[in-house]
Amino acid sequence: MTRRCPFSAAAATPAAVFVRLAAVASLAAATLLLADAAPAAPSGSRYAALLADPMVTRKLAAAALLEETRSLNEGLVETLAGDPDPLVRVRCAEALGRIGTAETVPWLVSLADDEDDRVVLAAAFGLGLTGGEAAVEPLGALLAAGPPAVKQAAVRALGRCGDRAAVPLLVPRLTDFHGSLRAEAATALALIGDSTAAGDIVKTLDDPSPAVVAAGLYALGRLGAKTEANRIASLLDRDDLAVRRRAAEALGRLEAKEAAPALAALAGGDPLTAAVAATALGRIGGKEGSRGLEPFLAAPDPLVRAAALRAIAEIGRGDAYEHVLPLLSDASEMARRAAIEAVAATGGAKAAPRIRPFLDDDAPAVRMTAAAALGRAGQAGDLPLLVDSLASCNTPLVREGAATGLGRWPDREVLGRPLREDTSAVDLLFAAADDDDWVVASTAVEALGRVAGPTEIPRLVRIFPRHNDRVDGDRKLAVIEAIRTIAARGSLPDSIRARGASFLRLAAVHADPRVAEAASKAAPLFGERIRARPAGVWKRGRSPWREPALPLGPRWLRLRTQRGEVVIELFGDDAPGFVRSICALAAAGFYDGLTFHRVVPGFVAQGGCPRGDGWGDAGFFLRSQFNAHPYGRGTVGMAHAGPDTPGTQFFITHWPQPHLDGRYTVVGRVVRGMEVVDRIKEGDTFEAEVIEEPR
Repeated sequence: MTRRCPFSAAAATPAAVFVRLAAVASLAAATLLLADAAPAAPSGSRYAALLADPMVTRKLAAAALLEETRSLNEGLVETLAGDPDPLVRVRCAEALGRIGTAETVPWLVSLADDEDDRVVLAAAFGLGLTGGEAAVEPLGALLAAGPPAVKQAAVRALGRCGDRAAVPLLVPRLTDFHGSLRAEAATALALIGDSTAAGDIVKTLDDPSPAVVAAGLYALGRLGAKTEANRIASLLDRDDLAVRRRAAEALGRLEAKEAAPALAALAGGDPLTAAVAATALGRIGGKEGSRGLEPFLAAPDPLVRAAALRAIAEIGRGDAYEHVLPLLSDASEMARRAAIEAVAATGGAKAAPRIRPFLDDDAPAVRMTAAAALGRAGQAGDLPLLVDSLASCNTPLVREGAATGLGRWPDREVLGRPLREDTSAVDLLFAAADDDDWVVASTAVEALGRVAGPTEIPRLVRIFPRHNDRVDGDRKLAVIEAIRTIAARGSLPDSIRARGASFLRLAAVHADPRVAEAASKAAPLFGERIRARPAGVWKRGRSPWREPALPLGPRWLRLRTQRGEVVIELFGDDAPGFVRSICALAAAGFYDGLTFHRVVPGFVAQGGCPRGDGWGDAGFFLRSQFNAHPYGRGTVGMAHAGPDTPGTQFFITHWPQPHLDGRYTVVGRVVRGMEVVDRIKEGDTFEAEVIEEPR
């Protein structure tokens, strides 16, 4: 296939560029401001030479502004897509992919026919982000005639498209000469989710490449290939670590009860593999899963013990109670919190007196866990305790736990009865829904969705317009989810259904696209079909920078943790907005003393939340900057609560997580200290500093 730029070089002379920019006056003015504010050309950036030229800097600034505003100005796109410098065209393709609307597809298709493979790779990734059937044909053309790197990019993009029309293009690649393409094809088929491909993927289990076998296992687990459980279980003793982990993971997804003894045998292996096996046993559930988890409770690593306890809590069998009870005194805070959850899930009435003392623990996170667990235990004497914690505790995390606990209360009718001064627990949850702390409020609204009845829907709806700060998008989302949960439990009176439908029609045009989309999805339960059409200005907070970031080149960050040092290379050319933010926050000491508040062994270690509960940030959301870096072992990504909502929280993957590709912005990779990341526990603190390139 001949790949060429569809715009002639003559159309991109300096004079023509400024004519184009003049035709879009407001955007041009903004790009000139950006150029004036541009930093010196960064050392190590592939854009360094371009940033030394003021005119080209204006073009890069224009692409950055397109991306930041999520707007498609066709005159400007034509200029950037026809620029003689391929790196300008690359930035154009990246911006179009991040805008991600149907209108960007024709432009990305044109750029996929570029003469420079760097542009083609960026366009292929962008087509994968936009998704849908329109992207399948051009990606199929790249797969048929591109060089190996382009073919690999096309396969990944077809997987992200999620369209079943891509399956016939991918299945033949399972037998490709190149092992990397065989592995990518299996992973892509898993992400598409078409189970008809499972029969072809099974053959990859005999592949000579362990990477292909691991990818095949990943796919078979996600496609629900239950008939292959015995074949998969036979791979648990393979020497290759990735194969063993993927086999354990797949057996859990397949709920293969017959594999429980073989998974239990992994309790004495390396900690991350053992944790994956414990999680798999939790998915298997029942007597087989519960008994299989017993040896994991004695593992020397608290990561494994915590994983096993969480799995036991998920299963919830009473015969595990005596086994988990001793771990309430575990030396690890992470394991103690998991033990509280497991005791509540398995102990019934016996659990409450064992959990109650933890409401006085020194660690707020432990008290939060205990409050939530008491609600699950559901003993009448603990109801006033949770109500008092919700109404008067000074620690937000404890109030969150109390709200969660009330939402878990097994007898919903009790919560509607007056406790004191004619006020019920439901009334106090409604009061908390207006709390100044938006996290406590959102948690209270979520709880109301679980315990309130249909007649409370108008009361929930009235919460929605009362709070309009940036962070209240989550409170509004909780309101929509709460009424959706109530509606899903049974029939609604006609007047309530009409009230809910009217509310959702208004919510579907809210400026926060997450809120509008949630309203659209909830509408059918109220007898409506409503299209999300967000309108107005979405309040995302004010960042310290008035302009989008230009490429920064690589930066390096050092994390000092309780377990040792971790050095991270930050991708300043591929996620410049995030890298600028991370470096500025680290230099200001923002991260110092924060915790890794979430650790899922075999998945991620996540930190950077100033609240310590996973809800906090620095006062602003950043635009997502999805890029083609895959989530391998040690990849650093940004957590979010929906597209364009990342802030300060980051996570580090313990091993490859292909389902995160193109869904969470990759900002860097661990270049030193990955063994330290493997040892990080929930509650570990850290400090962050920007350093010179490590030698």
